[in-house]
Amino acid sequence: MLRLRNILNDISRTHNHAGIHQITRGIEKESLRITPNGKLATTPHPSLFGSPLTHPNITTDYCESMVEFITEPNTDPVKVLTQLEELHIFSTHNLPTEQLWPVSMPCELVPDAHIPAAKYGSSNIGKLKSIYRVGLGNRYGRFLTIAGLHYNFSVSDELWQFLYKDANSQLSFKDFKTDGYLKLIRNFLRNYWLLLYLFGASPCTSKNFLDGKQHDLQDLEGCENTLYSPHATSLRMSDLGFKSNAQDNLLMTYNCLENYIRTLCSAITQPHSRYTNNDLKNSDGHYQQLNQNLLQIENEFYSVVRPKRTTQKGENGLSALAERGIEYVEIRCLDLNPFTPNGITHQQIQFLDTFLLYCLLTDSPALTQQDIQDIRKNQQIVAYNGRDKNLELIKNGQYTPLQSWANSLFNDLQLTAQLLDDAEHSKTASNTQNTTYSRSVEKEYEKIKDPTLTPSAQILSTLKQQKLEFSEFSMNLSNQYKFYFEAKKLNNACLYKSTVEQSVQQQQYAESKVEINFEDYLREYYLLYTQLLDSNRNLQ
Repeated sequence: MLRLRNILNDISRTHNHAGIHQITRGIEKESLRITPNGKLATTPHPSLFGSPLTHPNITTDYCESMVEFITEPNTDPVKVLTQLEELHIFSTHNLPTEQLWPVSMPCELVPDAHIPAAKYGSSNIGKLKSIYRVGLGNRYGRFLTIAGLHYNFSVSDELWQFLYKDANSQLSFKDFKTDGYLKLIRNFLRNYWLLLYLFGASPCTSKNFLDGKQHDLQDLEGCENTLYSPHATSLRMSDLGFKSNAQDNLLMTYNCLENYIRTLCSAITQPHSRYTNNDLKNSDGHYQQLNQNLLQIENEFYSVVRPKRTTQKGENGLSALAERGIEYVEIRCLDLNPFTPNGITHQQIQFLDTFLLYCLLTDSPALTQQDIQDIRKNQQIVAYNGRDKNLELIKNGQYTPLQSWANSLFNDLQLTAQLLDDAEHSKTASNTQNTTYSRSVEKEYEKIKDPTLTPSAQILSTLKQQKLEFSEFSMNLSNQYKFYFEAKKLNNACLYKSTVEQSVQQQQYAESKVEINFEDYLREYYLLYTQLLDSNRNLQ
């Protein structure tokens, strides 16, 4: 805590608080499309949404039935939430016979073979994206219908310049930023169990989802079709969620970017016994997966956090990282908040910003592979039993009570929040002290003192008190939010319509160009990873 106090005090004495409040964030939110009776919609991605290949804000994820909303990066959280709400309004107005499922665990599903993999058209990049989804379906099945919310986070160069000068680093500024984001990631991994506890909102699921899969869940009393775990926070983040056992040996430590790139390039380019028995193509010559390797592409690496860099034309994500370093981090462990139409609140955003800044500013020793194994154990412990008041987690190789660890974290989070409040106050002319970040931390701390306040506990309490199935609870919310968004007017509807039209034109243009055949395209695509792996090895 002393190091954190010192750096926060130093920042507080700088002009503009070293830009600590100038956080850029963006949201990617997934939601299943459903029919009015609460079943998975197996219809194609709505044409009124535009092209999922080229639309900047509305696309699909694994299947045609999963809509993904992507907000533009913004330093104003209100504008991020406003755009997210506008995307909901636009989609609701253009889904006359369907609606969105507002929770992370899926609605009633059709058999795996009938869940339509997402389609992206006939261009080479469209084929690659489509075949990748086919491969995901063959590898993981219905577990890819679980929805989540990804939070993208970065801080200003003004703050980085302050930290660079304060550290008296011998690294280049680019490498210092990359090293700093890796430190953030390592601290995030140590502590993200707290986010599962506070924001986990998937303590139960419909029986239909787990048909044919072994589990230890219980029948919810009075419900025929709902399974739960009494102290669960996030079944989405448990081993019942989207988890690849084949990736268990990828114990990524995030101690250096070169190792991260080298490990993923190897997983993308080298055959893996788990998938070499799966045919690359079926008897009709249609691809069943992009390759027979551990990863088809880098996005298949299932991690709760990813280092990211905006790509340029002709680049893949790992090449962009290797060339220009880490630009932002993507947080991937968040359940949809079912108690708000957008799936996330402003107060949650403020807490996340505080938490991630704490991870950035706190000392972050290197992680060992044993540390990563312990981190994974903590994830499973909290996912299944996080609200058990006697729960213990593994910290520095030893078991420690969740309560005491949380108390220590919140002491530091309150200090970080106070500085954010001071920075926000200093940029306004108001005489009233801003305390919104501090209040966001205080609100979350109430959940530590009283686990019944967590969203996971609130969901189970509602089901039990109202004698509702999980599917009924979720459908009630879906109907409520459908009416909510239908009643909203979209002030910039023309802009949204224009974006749809442009996305369709962009896909048509991509498909009209003369391209090399797909096999050659795929060969060149993987050659980039091979070359990157070779150049990375040469740096060792």
